Amino acid sequence: MCPDSSNNHLSGPLEPIRGCTALRELFLDNNSFTGGLVPFQDFTELRELFVSNNQLEGGLGPIRGCTLLQELFLGDNHLEGDLKAISGCTRMEVLSLDDNNLTGGLEPLKSCKGVRTLYLAGSVLAARDDYSLY
Repeated sequence: MCPDSSNNHLSGPLEPIRGCTALRELFLDNNSFTGGLVPFQDFTELRELFVSNNQLEGGLGPIRGCTLLQELFLGDNHLEGDLKAISGCTRMEVLSLDDNNLTGGLEPLKSCKGVRTLYLAGSVLAARDDYSLY
């Protein structure tokens, strides 16, 4: 288990953890981290990622390879773009992307059949009337 580094007033980019690719759990909520999600692009063993309430920017693309993710908390950041990178996270159970600048449709969530908790409030996402997620 990863030590919890939440609520510690940590700041700066996440680049220093880029080499920690064997991590399975990472808790960095409620800090002031900046930059994007690029440091997580090779975290293929990651199951839980908690980085809500930071100052992260950019899109979700870098987590495309994190296909073992079961819990992803990225709420209250400045992330933008669509949800396409999430479509490969078929083991996802909890997904929190609320209060970001995400746009587009919900179609990429179709493959995430195990999602039991979903937070998307505060983003400009839309489901088409003629589309069913499941």
